[in-house]
Formats: sequence, C-alpha cells, structure tokens
Amino acid sequence: LKTASDPNNPFTSYPIFSHDGSFPFSELRSSFKASASGVSGMGAPGRASSVRAHPNPFKEGLNLTLQGDAQWTHVQVWNAAGQHVQTLPVNGRAVMQFSAQGWASGLFTLRLLGPEGQATLRVQKL
Repeated sequence: LKTASDPNNPFTSYPIFSHDGSFPFSELRSSFKASASGVSGMGAPGRASSVRAHPNPFKEGLNLTLQGDAQWTHVQVWNAAGQHVQTLPVNGRAVMQFSAQGWASGLFTLRLLGPEGQATLRVQKL
C-alpha cells in the first residue's frame, strides 16, 4: 500500500493499492485523536505551540492566534475542493486577520508552514 500526494495540496493524499483478487483484502484504518483546537501536525517534537482560529464559524473575517515556540513563516488557505485560495506571510505576528471577502461559504483548511514542519486546521465560512 502506497500513498500518493501533492505536498502543496492537503486534499490529495490517497492510497494506491494493486489487488488482483487472489487473496482476501480488508483495508485497515488507524484511529487518531483530535485536539480541542482542531490543529494537527504541530511541527517538531518538543516545540510547544498553540494555534486558534476565531470566530469559527465566521462570516466576514477570521482571526488566527499563534502562540508558543513554533516559528511559522506562511499560512495557506485551501477550499474544500482543494483549490488554493490565498497565501499570507506570518512575519512574526501573534495574531493574523483574514478578510474572507470573495470567499464562498463552506469549509476551508488553513495550513501553517515553517522550518520545523506544518500544522493544519479547519474553519467554516457561513
């Protein structure tokens, strides 16, 4: 079982498996526990970080609060169809404000990128 993905798009990870039917196959899925903030993949082990999007869901604008040791460089916004919407530099800010003007209603993924890794969280525009 292999996984193919586009590293620039968080929606493209999918399994590739060739099964000829000569043996029984059942896909085994592992479970995970999500944190209360909805953030996953917080970068390097041992680096404390907190990321919070508020309000969530939102109508006009969204605030992203970044706290802790992680050094984020950019935030990418992706819509539910996997299309890139926007990229903003963090520039050391603790609070980022997004104007959602022109965004369609629906679910969005925020991907934070930095030298230690990445984090993602999901938000909803009403």
